[in-house]
Amino acid sequence: MVRKSRYVPTPSFGGRVRWPLPQTVFTIVALLSAPLAAQAQDVSGGKPQLFTAAQAEHGRAVYRAECAACHGARLNDGVAPPLAGEAFVHAWGRDDRTLDDLFYITRTTMPRDGSSLAEEEYVELLAFILQRNGYPAGERPLTADGKALASIRLEVEAEPGAEERGPAPEFIRGEGGIAPVSTAVSQEELVRAHQNAADWLYNTHDYTGRRYSDLAEIDRSNVDRLGAVCAYQVGEETNFQTGPIIHRGVMYLTTVHATVAIDAATCRPIWRHEWEPQDEEVWLNNRGVAIKDGRVVRATSDGYLFALDAEDGRFLWARQVAAPSLGETFTMAPLIYDDLIIIGPAGSENAISGWVGAFRLESGEPVWRFKTVPGASDDDDLAPEDDTWANPENIPLGGGAVWTPFSLDVEKGELYVAVTNPAPDLPAHLRPGPNLYTNSLVALDVRTGELRWYRQLVPNDDHDWDLTQVSPLYEGRVNGETRPLVG
Repeated sequence: MVRKSRYVPTPSFGGRVRWPLPQTVFTIVALLSAPLAAQAQDVSGGKPQLFTAAQAEHGRAVYRAECAACHGARLNDGVAPPLAGEAFVHAWGRDDRTLDDLFYITRTTMPRDGSSLAEEEYVELLAFILQRNGYPAGERPLTADGKALASIRLEVEAEPGAEERGPAPEFIRGEGGIAPVSTAVSQEELVRAHQNAADWLYNTHDYTGRRYSDLAEIDRSNVDRLGAVCAYQVGEETNFQTGPIIHRGVMYLTTVHATVAIDAATCRPIWRHEWEPQDEEVWLNNRGVAIKDGRVVRATSDGYLFALDAEDGRFLWARQVAAPSLGETFTMAPLIYDDLIIIGPAGSENAISGWVGAFRLESGEPVWRFKTVPGASDDDDLAPEDDTWANPENIPLGGGAVWTPFSLDVEKGELYVAVTNPAPDLPAHLRPGPNLYTNSLVALDVRTGELRWYRQLVPNDDHDWDLTQVSPLYEGRVNGETRPLVG
């Protein structure tokens, strides 16, 4: 039976980028009458005392031994989602979540290697997490009593004097209009990009996803004589995973907030655009742009698609199409085909309900959306595959994010999507069944988003294996017959 619910974020495992250093604190609010709530005295600027100093100190040792390798020494500077700061507080500060939810997810999913800690160690770990988020120690110890923990929830509190941000705008229009002056690159050029050795027009070179160029000037006889010609400092101090696009000698690349065009032969900058976030940011990372019909298109960590003029970097438009409040974020480079921008959000570790969507190139207006976890939302139409999730009532459906490039068979009009892990990550016993369409190669009609076929490679994943390949298209001999294949 399918249990439909809003997501509960998993605080661990598989996060692939660094989170921002926090400038936010949270307060603990009593919901019910319970012993733990009663002991939460209003001290130290309103922050309650929920644990002892000894518990927090023991929890620090547990954290260093079991958690720091993934979450970082400061709890928010590792490769896994943060356990301190703004992003953590926002995820767990919702009205429908309590300390009992956080404690339950922690003790059923950590450590990642499948081992478990003593119950007291999990309590001490929770005490340490609370302490690192600004809470003082008290005289009475924190306990594992579920009723008591369920009486406490986390609530976001802005820093004193911090400017309040209004609601994020759905659409932003460029001052000079939304139409570009440039005409680069045409659809015909993109279709024939696999025959173009001089340019690199898509994140994986071309729609086939093979990352291959016919250039032969560098070979085994001269590769040892390669040397640096020029360099351009992009100014990124954290993650830098961009996949450059090159068209007629101009290289387009990204940082978390910057989009840059440089001369690929001299490294001289041609233009640079800095995105100013309009909403909260999730997973500060970006893997590149797509280019077509004079527009350079990319996505942001606060859920926007936006377009720039390829000629001079002039801002054309931006539209928020993902929900960072639900843990959705964009890290992948889009694919553009005809008048469609195709992309999907990352964030399986945030227990999002994954999707792939198409948006108009001219303005970002939505065209279609395919849900990679059918039935996860209350307004979803139930599909035959929905019975592949047999979660208990308190474990919602989630995962199915995407973060690697798509490939496309233009003749068939078939888009190939590599879908990632289910959520909650790792504990497969909490979500019995194969968990479609997570860890599946999904083939969609590129114009409508309708499912054509799928193949699940890892049912009921308990290792965070994902499907993160690029799904290259090629031909090969199978039983003596030449056949089209996808890898």
